[in-house]
Amino acid sequence: MILHLLRHAKTEKFAVTGKDYDRPLASKGILQAENLKLALANTITKNVEIHVSAANRTQETAKTIFPEYTLHFCKELYLASSQELLQYINKLSTSNDLFLLGHNEGLSELATSLIGENILLKTASYLAITFDCKNSAEISRHNGTILHLYRPEIMS
Repeated sequence: MILHLLRHAKTEKFAVTGKDYDRPLASKGILQAENLKLALANTITKNVEIHVSAANRTQETAKTIFPEYTLHFCKELYLASSQELLQYINKLSTSNDLFLLGHNEGLSELATSLIGENILLKTASYLAITFDCKNSAEISRHNGTILHLYRPEIMS
């Protein structure tokens, strides 16, 4: 099974509302998301479950990359810790590949925990981890292997 992790694209520093949850993508972030859409077009299959933090920036990133996919927006993924993310993955108990689109520090710490080596996911970083299991309930620490690691290089 494959677990795909993606940190949202680059955001504006502030939202009109003043709330972190509402921050939109910056122009660089929109370019990153468009680049990711092209880069992931042949990597992500239609039978993947895509779970996205309900924050504005993650929703914008997901809708740009996956306009034709069913997206599951989840409030509990907003700023979730590594432990909370792993519990979420295990609780889904699905045999489909999973795609999580969320935030740091949780995503980087989760990747580090699953692979057993230090991983830092900067904005718009994508990581695919393969596991020798048939169900997300079986995903655990130190049993994943990096399949792909990608970050679009957008200048400015």
